[in-house]
Amino acid sequence: MPLSIGKNRKFQAALESYRIDLYRVAYSWSHDRELANDLSQETLAKALTHAEKLQNISSMKSWLFRIMRNCWHDSYKKTKENENIDNYELITEDISEESIFQHQIKQQVKAAICKLSEEQRQAVTLVDLVSMSYTEAAESLEIPIGTLMSRLHRARKHLQTHLHDLDIHKTAPQQHVRRVK
Repeated sequence: MPLSIGKNRKFQAALESYRIDLYRVAYSWSHDRELANDLSQETLAKALTHAEKLQNISSMKSWLFRIMRNCWHDSYKKTKENENIDNYELITEDISEESIFQHQIKQQVKAAICKLSEEQRQAVTLVDLVSMSYTEAAESLEIPIGTLMSRLHRARKHLQTHLHDLDIHKTAPQQHVRRVK
């Protein structure tokens, strides 16, 4: 059943609001700007094509990330090649000591995230980067919520171990407990 014009505009506006988050997560999964752009565009195109399958617009976020996860798997199966993000040098005009320190921290965090398994990286990026609830992230990844929580726990322990020596814990916000349901 096709969407009415009113629903279609509401649907398109909701899609547009997730564009940046889709790109950010795709980039964190692929470490390739072009591939991240392709994945987010393919996700939006598939969402537009299959809009009638979305039962409730309030569940759009998890639906979109499920589509993107499937696009990512399809892309990964085709190429199985990922470029190392360390091969790219970021250029900036700000060369203060603080900016260099922040750049080094970002590089170390990226390197630690790259060492995570794909499943752990997906869980961390959906919950911590996009701020999805555990329920939404579990639905997007099509896994039980307990599995998501286990992956998050292992990923965060791994990151904590690899980032232990960084002096960013002083400025980082305190971790808070998230509500599962």
